[in-house]
Amino acid sequence: TIVYANFVKADKVPDWQTARCLLSAVLSDTVGLSSVTTTPVDRLAVAMLSPLADVTDWQAYYYNMGVAASNISGLSPRDILETDAKFYDLKWADGTVCAVYWATFQTFSPQDIMTNQASYIQTMRTMKDELHVDLLFFSVVDSFRLWQGETTAISNLLIQGPDEAYVAREVYAGPMALLNMDTSPRASRKSEFIPPLDTFIGENTPDILPSNRRV
Repeated sequence: TIVYANFVKADKVPDWQTARCLLSAVLSDTVGLSSVTTTPVDRLAVAMLSPLADVTDWQAYYYNMGVAASNISGLSPRDILETDAKFYDLKWADGTVCAVYWATFQTFSPQDIMTNQASYIQTMRTMKDELHVDLLFFSVVDSFRLWQGETTAISNLLIQGPDEAYVAREVYAGPMALLNMDTSPRASRKSEFIPPLDTFIGENTPDILPSNRRV
């Protein structure tokens, strides 16, 4: 959206290939204009970019994008965990850093991950040791249900250790199974997962984590 806005400010029109790339990016970032992060400017960008990209039905276009992006055949759990991941240095109440790695994956077929969650959990544990982070989370978002306006069964948080399990219970309070928590209706890492986690970390000290408690 920002890139297209720069085209408009410069009084320039992107060619159809560029317009299609921009349209795809806006639709992906906003989950087909359904994410809580969607703005009126995003909606305007889609309306303006669609004819430039030779897309007559942006909803059908987004659906085809979602189907293609959900095909994870040939990808390992590590590939998925590195597809869309960010590091966060959050501050505990005592001023020390809580290093967090948060991976997320939007898919029309979350069952392809959830039915193989044990492999993802093992990979997450390996990555946590390698990355030297304090917390490592993986949110799986059912982007099709989210796009359709559903508010239930749209996100699951995979839980790979006792520290993550404790923090997830305290921060998100969703129903928890052995290896995951239903975190619906949350879906956005930026606006729905990280802010409450940041608040929780800022109000506590590292000794609340099970791994830091003295016996």
